[in-house]
Amino acid sequence: DRERVAFTRVRADGKPEVWTLELDGAPQRAFDRVRQTIDKQPGGDLVLLFNDDRTRLFLWNPRTGDEREIPQPPEFHGAPLSDADLAPDGTSIVVMRGTEVWRFAVAGGPPTRLWAPPVGHGIYGLEVDASDHVIIGDAQDAGTIFVADLP
Repeated sequence: DRERVAFTRVRADGKPEVWTLELDGAPQRAFDRVRQTIDKQPGGDLVLLFNDDRTRLFLWNPRTGDEREIPQPPEFHGAPLSDADLAPDGTSIVVMRGTEVWRFAVAGGPPTRLWAPPVGHGIYGLEVDASDHVIIGDAQDAGTIFVADLP
């Protein structure tokens, strides 16, 4: 928001911590547990977080301090998530797991597989734009991007 910034600070042991900085004060650690900031809902109150090994997702409201985990299906447990982005309207989280892109509804329910690249292509990085397009980088060709739409 316009009063504070949330950011990730890496500890000496390599574990990420989330800190907040009031614009008129000193930085403060936001959690007593390891977290990494990923994305913020534009104009909203939700911040998307990973745990330290990127296997779990959380939504955090810095105004209230409330944090809740986004449930994942059993087949996801233990596998790191490469990237994630919160849709601008705050209703969906888009997650890259391996070479597949999945959509989680913030309200709950099972995730849906949204997209996978053509055979022979890997992916890196994703972002959801204001028009609900998911922009995905092609790992084999730095000049190529893929676009998928949120349902």
